[in-house]
Amino acid sequence: MPHVRIDGPCDIRSYWERFEPKIHRDRDRIIKATHAYLAQQDQRVLVECTVVEGYLRQHLLAELVQKEGGALVRIFHESNPERTEGIRTCLAWIASEIIGQCPACRWAADNLGLVDHPFQSR
Repeated sequence: MPHVRIDGPCDIRSYWERFEPKIHRDRDRIIKATHAYLAQQDQRVLVECTVVEGYLRQHLLAELVQKEGGALVRIFHESNPERTEGIRTCLAWIASEIIGQCPACRWAADNLGLVDHPFQSR
């Protein structure tokens, strides 16, 4: 399952509180994050996303899970998109947004298999 692990004092509830719909465009790919939902336990946020790659349009829920010492960004288990480069880029984009809100956080690890994506350097 594609994921990004973030280390540091990030707070996914803060990400949810500051969430605003946004669009990322990259070559022939469009990624939209339209809604964010906070789970009742305050330890999970679901982000509703749409990824358009050429003629392929996919919807997914990205899951942000608060972990001790960081957070995990992955595809919510009830979503079943094709694991395309656009889907993996979507997860990287969301992880970079979280890191951008907390300068003390850092990109710890991923299994996205993306080459030369701009997000990991944040």
